[in-house]
Amino acid sequence: MDKVLEYGKKILEDNPEIAQRRIFFQFNLENKIEDLFMIYGLDKYEIKIVERKSESGFEMGWHQDDISFHRNSKKHCEKYNKNELKPYCISNPPKYTMLLYYSTIGEDFEGGEFCFVDRKIRPTKGMGILFDSREIHKVNRIKKGEKKVKIIKFY
Repeated sequence: MDKVLEYGKKILEDNPEIAQRRIFFQFNLENKIEDLFMIYGLDKYEIKIVERKSESGFEMGWHQDDISFHRNSKKHCEKYNKNELKPYCISNPPKYTMLLYYSTIGEDFEGGEFCFVDRKIRPTKGMGILFDSREIHKVNRIKKGEKKVKIIKFY
């Protein structure tokens, strides 16, 4: 089993409230996204927005936002077993991540499901997801078409 996936399952096992705090919502494509920040009390955070148009072949393996995983090396984790995975971040990672979808699976693209370690989501236009950035997640390979999403990180 993938070591990062194992790490993600352990995070949820130790902190089940993380998954319970996920928010799934619908948003109006014409409204300002800043309104969403106020609704969820996130307007006080530093915000980074990335618009991503992903085409056939795009995928992201299991990861945490703005975190790298390193196996034992002198540079990052001298004290640990060489097969043990340790998170590493050169700056502060985000507190929350929000995804806003502008395309629909099965219509605009095939594949490309968004996955938490315990749940798979089939994105639709106007769907939003707000989650704790400590959660391990991935994006399955897009088989065809183009997937449009805004990724918003709150620091």
